[in-house]
Amino acid sequence: STPATTSSAVPPAAPAKNIPFDRITIATKNESLYSGFHYDERIWDYISHDEWHLLTSDITNAAKLTGIENWAAWTTGITTGALSSGFILVFGPVAGYYAGRAVHRKTVVKAVTKRLERDGDIRSVLRRWNEQNFAGRGFQVWLELPVDGGEVEIKEKKETKTHPSQKRAERKIKRRFKIVIM
Repeated sequence: STPATTSSAVPPAAPAKNIPFDRITIATKNESLYSGFHYDERIWDYISHDEWHLLTSDITNAAKLTGIENWAAWTTGITTGALSSGFILVFGPVAGYYAGRAVHRKTVVKAVTKRLERDGDIRSVLRRWNEQNFAGRGFQVWLELPVDGGEVEIKEKKETKTHPSQKRAERKIKRRFKIVIM
């Protein structure tokens, strides 16, 4: 299942398929979009390693915050976290760092969402790659946003029990950006 997105952030209709898969999802290396995306062996026959590197670099470059946006996000978060701690001298810096990281992440997600809409930078990059490189091969790529902890995700009911470590791994993946090949 996919996270809730605004209608303008939904990928365009997929081209006619001549590939043996319905969808491949590849998550970022960690929760940061800027960590990049591993090259997955499942796409070996469809996207070369060099092409993958160029695609993912184009996406991360289009998503980068400006220096002022980056500074403002970190400063706001660190200040809020430091001031919210009752023991400012002891715990302020630690609380400030974690608050700064959370505010920065939300700022990045908000910027990526905006850049996926209409004529945003990321949408333009994806459109260009899909039209020039992937449409002739019968698939397209899209960037999927992470699922926020507060969002409700509708899942199909599973009959099998899931091991706790597998549940943790699934939650970890949900917090990451993903490139979807469909």
